[in-house]
Amino acid sequence: MPPPSVTEIKSRLKGYRFGDLAARDVNALLTNFADLKAADKLQPYVHHTGTTEQLLEVIGTIPVVVKGVTYNIPIGIWLGLDHPHKSPTVFVKPTYDMCIQQTPFVDQNGKVYLPFLAEWKHNSSDLTSLVQIMCATFADKCPVYAKPPPGRAPPQHAHSQPSSYPPPPMGGYPGYGPPPLTGFPPNPGYASGYSGGYGQPPYPASSMPSYPTGAYRPPGMPVPTPPVGNTGPGSYNYGSYQPTASVGPSPFPGTNIYGSVQSSGPRVSEEDERRHFEEQEKVKRDSLVSAVEDKIRRQLTQALETSQDEMESLIKAQDALKEGSRKLNSMLEEMEQKQREADAAIELLRTKNGELESVLDVLKSQPEQLNIDEAVTGTNKLYNQILELYAEENAIDDTIYYLGESLRKGIIPLDVFLKHVRELSRQQFMARATIMKARSVAKLPIH
Repeated sequence: MPPPSVTEIKSRLKGYRFGDLAARDVNALLTNFADLKAADKLQPYVHHTGTTEQLLEVIGTIPVVVKGVTYNIPIGIWLGLDHPHKSPTVFVKPTYDMCIQQTPFVDQNGKVYLPFLAEWKHNSSDLTSLVQIMCATFADKCPVYAKPPPGRAPPQHAHSQPSSYPPPPMGGYPGYGPPPLTGFPPNPGYASGYSGGYGQPPYPASSMPSYPTGAYRPPGMPVPTPPVGNTGPGSYNYGSYQPTASVGPSPFPGTNIYGSVQSSGPRVSEEDERRHFEEQEKVKRDSLVSAVEDKIRRQLTQALETSQDEMESLIKAQDALKEGSRKLNSMLEEMEQKQREADAAIELLRTKNGELESVLDVLKSQPEQLNIDEAVTGTNKLYNQILELYAEENAIDDTIYYLGESLRKGIIPLDVFLKHVRELSRQQFMARATIMKARSVAKLPIH
């Protein structure tokens, strides 16, 4: 099933100040880790101050490779309202058959502390890189182990004493208020088990442990000294709290509940210990290299998509400019054609004007007065006949019109009007018939 889209995730982020950036970050995480899911709606999150906020939680499992075996570690990631401008809060969430193992990077309540979270920068940090670093870190120090079978008593220790170092800054826990400072529990692994395992609550009311050597510490916290004779990887000094050898169940991936090598069984040579340490470092280095490669690949892909979008926009603008240039050239050609036609018309007008002036000069030079009836004549007798008949027809039209006006004004009686109109109509009919016959003989259009 594909992960939800950026738009779908953004619709769940009600109240987030940078919803678009947060949705993109979550979508990239779910794309790279299929076993992680984003909650369908915001969940209540109680801070250590007692305030509650509605936040989005990403839950599921992440693959952790320990000595060639892949374990699915359940986690929960809470995104603050300012994500990604502020780092998220991460918890290891063991199932009913698991217990939390305290490590330099995970406290007894399951909260994760990493330098990557402490140095979070919104422009260079993202959830995908965080989970990849967690996979590499948990491969070296697994944060959970198998719960002992029913009927077996949890291991007892010689003494229980609070840590000599101040606890790290406390964060909120989902669904619980701030834990009171009641000292270090006798056995962190069994004290943090879920209900059903020795009658303990899901998250005990106890103080948070100090950071062992190699873990992220707040400024000013002293560095504990590792115990003499145990300097191998995963060995840490927990202050005055010295656990005895465990008689309980085997840890989840193969270590005891305190993260160090079990004291029972055959001793591991320094060469094997060094080889194991180098393998863990190689896994961690390969994971970090993979995280960097994935981030660079995503950035290059994003830059390439942006460049392609810009290129498509520039190509569309270029096509629009070419189309505009073509239209402008067409308009220029049309304007040049109109200019040539106007120049030819001006030249013709000048020619006709010269002809009219020469005719006027000829008319002015004649001494006798011009006869209007002879001013307009045809080129032959047939054309003259057509011209005279046409003039007669129009004269009859004018005469009938004025006879009607005289009748309307009462100047002539009706019988006189009818008499003259009948006679003029007969003449007009004969004139029109003659015109049609003459035009037909002259091979002119009848109408």
